[in-house]
Amino acid sequence: MRALFQQNLGLKVFALLLAVLTWFTIRLAIQHKIALGAPALSPVATREFRRLPVQVLAEGTRGDVVQVWPKEVTARFSGEPDVLDALTERDVAAFVNLVKLGDATQAMGRIEVFCPAGVTLVSVAPRIARIERMTSGPPPSQK
Repeated sequence: MRALFQQNLGLKVFALLLAVLTWFTIRLAIQHKIALGAPALSPVATREFRRLPVQVLAEGTRGDVVQVWPKEVTARFSGEPDVLDALTERDVAAFVNLVKLGDATQAMGRIEVFCPAGVTLVSVAPRIARIERMTSGPPPSQK
């Protein structure tokens, strides 16, 4: 039995010291409310815009009347608190891209959201829009 404890004694002492050091580090972090692994220099906040109008991005001046459902979305952004505090609805935009619709009268499209630098889009709900072209005007003149 004695040989079992004396075999690899250096590794066993090192493992014990490492365990004690880890225990003290975690205990100190809990006492001082330090979040291990979290960036300490840049706090992240979130901000949500409800009832953000969905705009239509179209190519040319075809003159179509287009209906998009839903007409409004909820978008959540993340970033530094001071950047998000200065963010307004004018700084962000939700839109559907009709360029990919072509000549179809009905389609489903992804709702895209633009946000300025320093701000990250976290989520948008709903994510998909139903698009319906009500009337089709003359094609744009080609010169």
